[in-house]
Amino acid sequence: MGAVEDLCEVLRRHENGERLALLLLEFLSDDRLSNVLKATLVSLKREIDSYGCVRLTQAEREAYELVKRLGVVTFDDLKTLADRFASFKYRSHASSIMNTLVAKGLIGRIRVGREVAYATPKEAVMWALKVLGKLPRECNPKDIADLTGLPIMKVVEVLEEIA
Repeated sequence: MGAVEDLCEVLRRHENGERLALLLLEFLSDDRLSNVLKATLVSLKREIDSYGCVRLTQAEREAYELVKRLGVVTFDDLKTLADRFASFKYRSHASSIMNTLVAKGLIGRIRVGREVAYATPKEAVMWALKVLGKLPRECNPKDIADLTGLPIMKVVEVLEEIA
């Protein structure tokens, strides 16, 4: 069986197969949308392939462990690492390190009042759900990913865990 036939069979068996098929038809029937779909799928495939393959510097590792321990950290919390890593004395340097962890998909970026804070993926997703005023089954994972900086795969994983 070819790939097209395999896709048809998977869509037939999938609980949302009809809805997915309609979306695919909509995107594939327009050249511009088809290119957007292809680029998005390639990017998602790259994200999935690299998922779990993360290397951390010592400062990143310490900051990540702090986030895991506290759940949510602010700049004031990160200052506790300044005795071992001078970078954490300065907001711009600390932000750079934390944004690297966000880019690697290990933590999410949220707002606590007017300040940016960093949270475990679960805390970040729960924060985003509250901001959006949605339940886990009602939300679009992309909206949460946009709010928190987390990769869509991590958002989906957390949503499945808390649903």
